[in-house]
Amino acid sequence: MSPLQLLSLLTIPTLTAAQGLNCPNTLSCHVPTNVDTCCTEYPGGLVVLTQFWDYSPARGPADSWTIHGLWPDNCDGSFSSACDPARAYPDPAQILEDFNQQDLLTYMRTYWKGQRGDENLWQHEFAKHGTCLSTLMPSCYGREYVHGKELVDYMQQTVSLHKKRDSYSWLNACGITPSLTKTYMLDDIKSCLQSAFGAVPYVGCTGKNLSEIWYYHWVRGRAFGGKYEATDSTTNSKCPQSGIKYVPKN
Repeated sequence: MSPLQLLSLLTIPTLTAAQGLNCPNTLSCHVPTNVDTCCTEYPGGLVVLTQFWDYSPARGPADSWTIHGLWPDNCDGSFSSACDPARAYPDPAQILEDFNQQDLLTYMRTYWKGQRGDENLWQHEFAKHGTCLSTLMPSCYGREYVHGKELVDYMQQTVSLHKKRDSYSWLNACGITPSLTKTYMLDDIKSCLQSAFGAVPYVGCTGKNLSEIWYYHWVRGRAFGGKYEATDSTTNSKCPQSGIKYVPKN
């Protein structure tokens, strides 16, 4: 039994959210342990939007970061994964098509790119992380639940957040642009992103090359459609303090 499944036996999600009734206006990571887990993310109340800068080989548009995933970390920075193997859906694209999400699929095929194939990454991210979002458990949808609906909500919410966390434009506004010759200070990158986002994100590097950004949030309400509030990263960057390269996509 996974940690989330065990937790559901202890907290017993209700159908409040699914039935359209008023959920308490509570913020994840600021609630007691007897929280309604259909209304508020628990225990994974620290929800992280993660982005890639894939430059070799280049993936995605040259003027945009791409999506890695949406991860429900626990409030102390630890996390559970693969919380419900029965919902490790093998064909997320087919589910999206079944829900007439053609526009979403088109966007994902441009901005959610995987090293081993786009759909492989989508499947992996939902199976590993999406199944751990308590407010997207099928029981939270009540009688309105249709097979795969929570995967659609996960993909829609991830894309919605990604559109609002425009790392390329934010860095560009600070004069931090892809270059084969320029290098940057870690503090300058973090300060630039903090100014735009409202909190300090995690900045990741592959060697000296900038490669990932993680934006941390508390969520007021459900993971899908809730209000995402910026909070500081719980993970320390391993990038060098100086000499960071922001390699152009070729």
